[in-house]
Amino acid sequence: MRLKRICKHAWKRLVAMTLVIAMLNTSVGPVSVQAEDIGETGVDDPQVVTLDTDDANGNTGNTDGNKGSGEESGDGADTSGSAGNTETEEQGNVPAEQNVYDSGLIRIYNLEQLEAVGTGAQVYSGDDSADTFGTGDAVTDENGSAVVYGNDAAYMLMNEISLDSSDLWQLPAGFAGSFTGTGGNAGSPLYDAETDTIYIYNNYQLGTANDPEALKTVMSNDMIAEEFGMGQIVFADEAEETQLEYTDAHNYVLTTDFTSEMPELKVAEVQDEVSVQLGGREFIGQSAMKIDGETYILIGNEKQLRAIGDDVAVVPMYFARNHVSWNNYKLKPYYPGDADLNITTLSDAGIEKDDIKFDSTSLYNITGIEGDSFEKHTDLLNDSSIGDSVTHADSTKYVISIDENGDKKLTADSESNEEYIKLYKDLKYTNDANYIIFRDIDFSTGEFSDGSADNLWDPLMFHGTMIGAENMTGIDVQAGQFTDEVPVSPILSNISVEYSDTKLDMNSKDSKPGMGFFATVGSRVGNSTEDLFKSKDHVKVENLTLEKIDVESQASEIADPPMTVLEALIKLLDWTVGTLLKLLGLGSVSDLLNALISGSSTDMSNLATGCFAGKIFGDVEIINCKVINGNVDSAAGMSGGFAG
Repeated sequence: MRLKRICKHAWKRLVAMTLVIAMLNTSVGPVSVQAEDIGETGVDDPQVVTLDTDDANGNTGNTDGNKGSGEESGDGADTSGSAGNTETEEQGNVPAEQNVYDSGLIRIYNLEQLEAVGTGAQVYSGDDSADTFGTGDAVTDENGSAVVYGNDAAYMLMNEISLDSSDLWQLPAGFAGSFTGTGGNAGSPLYDAETDTIYIYNNYQLGTANDPEALKTVMSNDMIAEEFGMGQIVFADEAEETQLEYTDAHNYVLTTDFTSEMPELKVAEVQDEVSVQLGGREFIGQSAMKIDGETYILIGNEKQLRAIGDDVAVVPMYFARNHVSWNNYKLKPYYPGDADLNITTLSDAGIEKDDIKFDSTSLYNITGIEGDSFEKHTDLLNDSSIGDSVTHADSTKYVISIDENGDKKLTADSESNEEYIKLYKDLKYTNDANYIIFRDIDFSTGEFSDGSADNLWDPLMFHGTMIGAENMTGIDVQAGQFTDEVPVSPILSNISVEYSDTKLDMNSKDSKPGMGFFATVGSRVGNSTEDLFKSKDHVKVENLTLEKIDVESQASEIADPPMTVLEALIKLLDWTVGTLLKLLGLGSVSDLLNALISGSSTDMSNLATGCFAGKIFGDVEIINCKVINGNVDSAAGMSGGFAG
């Protein structure tokens, strides 16, 4: 295509040269117009205006009376005050080359000039017209140096230019020059459906259109360079069924506001923020997932950690259904999910309303998303009924999940979302569940950071599996499998643990055996007769880093209990075991044995204090866990740096 244009320009110049030679051979003198009849000027010799070669070719950019190679004139008539010569006089004040070059700027009028940018080709006075491109006088600057279409030149677009969509123009590689345009603004037209035209305002648009690997979707803010890729999806049709894309199926117009500047994209900043929020998960709002067949609760904040052992439901992102009219509903963002309590809007999650695909098998006619802000985002971890509300097909709550194509899909009914519903059904923050901590957590920030006694860290009693995997490293999220990669250890920092009473009262719900980030990490015994003296659970804590943790216990003795479990057993030997268990409030023989082994109220080891854990016993693995800048102070003198 570009070769055809070059040939066309060369042909025009050849025709012009042939015409000049023919004129010279036939001794045809210059055509002149005498100004004798303009009026009395008091000048002896008439003014002569010569039509030069470029004029013969129809060059509208050189009609200002500049002398050509065959131009003649008289001594110069005084035409002041002559109305009939006003236009000629004004054009004579503007040299033809100023149409294409002025004040250090090369003026661009046509596609031929655009395609010459960066080639180093000479600029000619006839370049302001596609028909005379490459003809006329060679343009020079104020120093007499040739003006060329350089890669470092400054350019000004004089009018809109239609581009060839089959061979879309783009800035040359290594372009270091500039265009005077500053890009579009919120009011600039981006797409004209009637003419199927996409308007180009910046190099991000051109780069996307010319990159076969780029995502081609046109977004509503694309006319603003720094907001390219942001806004809403633009549709090519009024029914909003066909997304508009930067492909050769459409027409393109380069606007006079075009800028070659490529400022840092805000969408990149947003994507970075979203990436941090995502933390390696499949999608923001995800609070649990299956890995190697086991369900893991995903921990991303302190509030979730504090919920462990409280047996409250695990909740993902979900929406409430609002009735708009008969058989017409809209969904309102209701809750961002347990692991994403820091976000308040869908936009914070990097989710556009158009990203969400509605479940076509739903019993209700869902017509869209209403609003951007989540209605609740702070207190659902304390509401144990929430879990049931999001796990029933006839619920008014809709959860968000990812379909097999990777699209965000809003689903509710059990047929299309059965596995997702099952994942959260009956899933609670128990002390024997499986957990993955996928983010760093700073305990000095957030709602528990005021330093009050009520907000000090409450040590965990733990019998499950807890794995640190920052950004889900060491996990193939798509396949739902652990990999051989060593995961990055998340850092839990600025933790304060304090027990201020001088006596540890094991009958108090606030007292636990051991003092540290974990009070006790230990396994329980089995229920069957064969497993009565064997550990029921394999407990594992892996790949955690505690940094700047301060543990202090003022307790130096155990408060006298009314009766230990062992004393009760001795006193009641003549009772049946079942009656004994009922009276002691224990549900099984294993509960009794656990109480005898580890829960004796007078066991002085309950005063054990350490940064990581007070007590560790049973079938327990502690793997690749460490404490940095820890401090332990125990009045009982039963302390260790890592474990008591």
